[in-house]
Amino acid sequence: MKITLENPDRMVLKDHNITEFLGGIVFLVVGIVIAYFGMKNILLIGFGLLFAVIGAYLFVKTVIVKIVLDKTQNKCNVSIKGIMKHESKEVQLSDLNQVILNTELGSTHSRKGGTKRYYQYILVLVLKNGEELPFEFGKVNASIMDTMISPHDRKKADAQKIADFIGVGLKYNEPPSLKNVIDVVGKQIDDAIKQKMQKEQSI
Repeated sequence: MKITLENPDRMVLKDHNITEFLGGIVFLVVGIVIAYFGMKNILLIGFGLLFAVIGAYLFVKTVIVKIVLDKTQNKCNVSIKGIMKHESKEVQLSDLNQVILNTELGSTHSRKGGTKRYYQYILVLVLKNGEELPFEFGKVNASIMDTMISPHDRKKADAQKIADFIGVGLKYNEPPSLKNVIDVVGKQIDDAIKQKMQKEQSI
């Protein structure tokens, strides 16, 4: 999700989820092509249908999220639109009490067996009654360079702009840095080696 419009009276945030939408189309087309040209091969047909089902699922579940903050009307309008989903919610802008930016450290595994780590951002609009409205706020890859240059500064700045526009405070929940994760894993490996050596010596 990004800020697409910003002026003194109105702020608009949008998330088109283009990556998921295009990924769904690619999987769907590739699956149909594989199934069509592999009609005489049951394995290829099954493989193609699997791709097509995954593509159709991604295509159907992809939604466009739009948040409009309007000071002139004192409104916060949230709309979620997709092929099979259409939801909307409207609250008073003055009912928003806080903005929270949560950052989670996640990982994906590659085919070669490697691990790719990333930071996932979640923007939460908190109402005075305690209700929370969470939204995906983007993702950036994590690397050892994070120990020197923070990858979170831009997202924190955008979240601060939103909080300032609403007129509320920003709470930022930062995850452990990649360096801390590496240090913890390294310590666990060292402890495991020491325990193994102690067992061998006691035998």
